[in-house]
Amino acid sequence: MTSRELATISRSDLDSLVSASATARITEFKQLASYSWCDKPTATISVPGSPPLWSPPPKSSLPLDPDSGTVYIDQNAARCPWSPLEPLFRALFIMNPDLDLSDVDVVTDRNNIRKLLRFVQASSSDPFRIRVEAVAGRGDGRKGTALFTRADPESVETIVGFKGYARNFEKAYTKKRGGIGTTGYHRIVGYNFGGLRCVVRCEADGYVGDESADDGLLSAAVRGLSLGSSSESQETTTATGLTILTSGHKEDVDVSSTIEIKTRAASRTLDMDEAYGQLWVSQTPKLAVGYHRRGVFTDVQVRDVAGDLARWEAVNRRPLEKLAGLLARIIDVAKQTGGSGRAVVEYTGGSSLRIVADDNGQPALPKDLYAKWANEPAQLGETPAQDSGKVKCGNLTTKEEVSKLLIPAGTPFASDMEYAIQKGPRQFFVRLPGNISDYHLVCQQLKSLPVETLDKVLKGWSFTLKEIMADFQKGKEDWDPEERQTIGGFKTVARDAAFRLVYMLLSGQAEAQDKAMAYNAAFFVVSHSRIFGVRTRQMVRAAFDDRFSETPKQRAMMDQWTKAWPIEDVSGENETTDDEPFYSSDDSDYW
Repeated sequence: MTSRELATISRSDLDSLVSASATARITEFKQLASYSWCDKPTATISVPGSPPLWSPPPKSSLPLDPDSGTVYIDQNAARCPWSPLEPLFRALFIMNPDLDLSDVDVVTDRNNIRKLLRFVQASSSDPFRIRVEAVAGRGDGRKGTALFTRADPESVETIVGFKGYARNFEKAYTKKRGGIGTTGYHRIVGYNFGGLRCVVRCEADGYVGDESADDGLLSAAVRGLSLGSSSESQETTTATGLTILTSGHKEDVDVSSTIEIKTRAASRTLDMDEAYGQLWVSQTPKLAVGYHRRGVFTDVQVRDVAGDLARWEAVNRRPLEKLAGLLARIIDVAKQTGGSGRAVVEYTGGSSLRIVADDNGQPALPKDLYAKWANEPAQLGETPAQDSGKVKCGNLTTKEEVSKLLIPAGTPFASDMEYAIQKGPRQFFVRLPGNISDYHLVCQQLKSLPVETLDKVLKGWSFTLKEIMADFQKGKEDWDPEERQTIGGFKTVARDAAFRLVYMLLSGQAEAQDKAMAYNAAFFVVSHSRIFGVRTRQMVRAAFDDRFSETPKQRAMMDQWTKAWPIEDVSGENETTDDEPFYSSDDSDYW
């Protein structure tokens, strides 16, 4: 399916995007947070981060080995593929818990800004993609924030052939501190640029300092991260599976000491314009360049480039004005997308890039982090559900009763759970995207709830496949021979039961161990389009396949009913029956 194009921007358009009132300089710079990836089999970060110390070895005529093996292109995407931005926000709110995101226009990696700057300067024709999502608070008039996520084709690379000495040079000329096994130090900085308030993540290769003087600072952080050795240390794991090792020690390495490390053959010179552009985005003030002859590094230069960056900024005023205008235009287009508020910036070479809708793209963040923008999370273009506070019919509760529900503040998917209590667990099919990973997360979170709370969310916590099938049957229409008329089914009862089936399958409930009966239940949902909407049928099938894996025969049977599933939202096909106590647009047959 061709993506819906939202805008095309050519280089000739950039002059018209420049704002006369915006200053194309970085001002009000501040380091906000840092973290390091830990060398562990599961996704684990330490906060604050622990960068390597610049520590040149004694001079030697021995050559370094060329880089080899598997290396990271984007470590955040490789270790945290469900949300590469999640570790950024986790570290940010640990070290700056009172940060007001309503003042932030864009959150991005340095790499994304560099790609857009190269487009502005026409210095590269390499293709790239950047995912953009616009988020804002519910109905509070706030301007909202755009989240830029890298979308590189690969997050790791296996080196084939000769690719230089950069990584082995870093290992030889830096020293990891305190014995922590880390594989990447990331800084998170904030500043104003071109009228935009930016939060930028960048990887730093290390820092320059006195080894003995820095022992106190870093060893304190290390002690805090040695779990059990400090009352201030803490280990937490998010609903997505990201483990965070937090120290009570929140001091970070001073930004003025951070360093970028590069290598070049002695016969070549470093492209300083490209290097300054990279250092400018992150405001990295020091640069180390190692020049080598066949791997022997005899000329290693360390420079303070803060003054050079200021001069580079002044010389490149016009390209930077265009960059600011381009960023603002991308943000505006994403905000006007409607629906999910998600888009993709695509560049395939030439003199223009385009922005296309990403309606089916995965959310940039886990559910709980969206709540940081306002009282309730909402994406731009989404209409918040209104609650009148009146008593509903059937099992639905009042707003006052919901307020008494003991779902701890900050619980992932809390707003979705509360909404399910009001209108039934079928609402998870409406509010969650069509990704099985999201349903895994919400089911695991539901499983951790007290029994009384789970009973309210699922409208019953003790159920069997036989009982679920009985509820499915209630959704079917029937012919009454005496009244000589069709008796409508209770679709909402059947749809609520469909989510209970998903919960049984994904949370590992023993009641779902009978594969044959579970298949019959899943097949009933998939094959009854007059009762269940597209999203419900898709997710029930995905949950069954996730738990048991479809046999070839089962897959063929399922496929007969799924070939004609619509791709677009068919929310206009709303229908209900007189037997249902009330109708809500949330009960669209799409779900």
